[in-house]
Amino acid sequence: MQSNASKKKNLIECPKCKRIMRTCCDIEASSSEDDHHLYVMSASDGYLPGLVKIGRSKNPAERACQLQEQMPFHIEIDCIYYGKGDHEKAVHEALEVFRVRSAPGKEWFELSKRQACEAIARVLFPE
Repeated sequence: MQSNASKKKNLIECPKCKRIMRTCCDIEASSSEDDHHLYVMSASDGYLPGLVKIGRSKNPAERACQLQEQMPFHIEIDCIYYGKGDHEKAVHEALEVFRVRSAPGKEWFELSKRQACEAIARVLFPE
């Protein structure tokens, strides 16, 4: 069972609408306010089962709110890789075979949340 401290660590607030969102992981790197962060988002309520959105933003919580205004479903932030936004192109290239061209918007991939995070980790932290 997670402690309250670790639960709070994975909460982020949208500066625009003040909505609190939970992330499943919190992989931090040294980053500044000018850095872009790599994120994995998905639709809740089973609206787009098996699809994830992988993108970059200076503020993933605010980006989730922007996306939610455009989509007919609730957006969840599944994972944020702080300061790793410059790896977005490499991640997209590695996952090109999973890209869904018919999904609403761009950057959607047919992967589970876990598969997406594992694929990103292989790009970010190659052995």
